[in-house]
Amino acid sequence: MQEVSQQNIIKIKETLSQTRVNRFEVDSIVDAVLADKDIFPSLYEMTKDEDDKLSWHAWWTCEHLARSNKNLFSLLREEISSRLLETKHEGKQRLMINILLNLPVGEPIPVALLNFCLDNMLSLQKPAAIQASCMKLAHKLCQSGPELLSEFHLLLENAETEYYTPAIRSTIRQIQHKRPDLHNRRSKLKF
Repeated sequence: MQEVSQQNIIKIKETLSQTRVNRFEVDSIVDAVLADKDIFPSLYEMTKDEDDKLSWHAWWTCEHLARSNKNLFSLLREEISSRLLETKHEGKQRLMINILLNLPVGEPIPVALLNFCLDNMLSLQKPAAIQASCMKLAHKLCQSGPELLSEFHLLLENAETEYYTPAIRSTIRQIQHKRPDLHNRRSKLKF
């Protein structure tokens, strides 16, 4: 069985090292990892590879894997958060944020991660995908305390949305619709 895992790991690394990897290949790797959990540590190690192409494709695979099996990443939450704060590669940042979105929030709230999200969610220097993912993760992190949540919503209310893409404006609206005090006000106004 171990020999089969080693062969699968070699094939996975060859696939993820290609210039282009398609969704079918990523899904096949996810299926292989779900069938043989012994492959996961090697896949995760590939995210640390110096070859940006390989590590980026490994993160993409991990993002899809996190949707199927959050338990594989639960012990890695703090490490992924630390790596997110250190990387400058925006594609990897987006994938790490999306993995963290699939995991439960730890206690205490990771302040450095929250600050990263708050700093980047409305940053016009960041791609819209990172802004939106940071906004969603910041919202999730702020839900642990009413003061944090109200400050978070105040930030969104004060955002000058005309400077943002339609995707960011939509994300802001979606998050504001989840606002409990706004929802309670609307339900009281119904006749």
